[in-house]
Amino acid sequence: MRAVIKLMFVFGLLYIPSAAVADSSKYADAISLHEEFMDIASKLADSIKNSKTSDEVVKALNDYSDKVEVLQPKLVKIANKYPELKNKNSIPKEFKEIEKKAYEVGMKMAEAMQTAINFKDPKITEAIKRIAVISAGKQSATK
Repeated sequence: MRAVIKLMFVFGLLYIPSAAVADSSKYADAISLHEEFMDIASKLADSIKNSKTSDEVVKALNDYSDKVEVLQPKLVKIANKYPELKNKNSIPKEFKEIEKKAYEVGMKMAEAMQTAINFKDPKITEAIKRIAVISAGKQSATK
């Protein structure tokens, strides 16, 4: 359970920049990247929800990890490119719709992680740890 809480914190950190993205030319690259990330996360949640076995959950988690491992350096680059967007208290009101979507995907992910843990399979725990390592910015986590 402690690992899930840590993982949810990491997901929260990934979603904060996505909440600060607007549909303007200045942030077009950030919009695209964060929408891609949220789509990947949403698909993971759906895959876990529809999984019948722990092996299906592990496959979904590892597929997600593979995709996030590619996106993570890009997410970091965007966060560094737009440091003004890191402060959630100063996000312009135009960004509220994206913030709402990020929140919804985050809640969906939290539910999915709880479902995954309910399988009580050590392979799932290892797959979740891999996500945490990648999300923390440590590349090339082993499967």
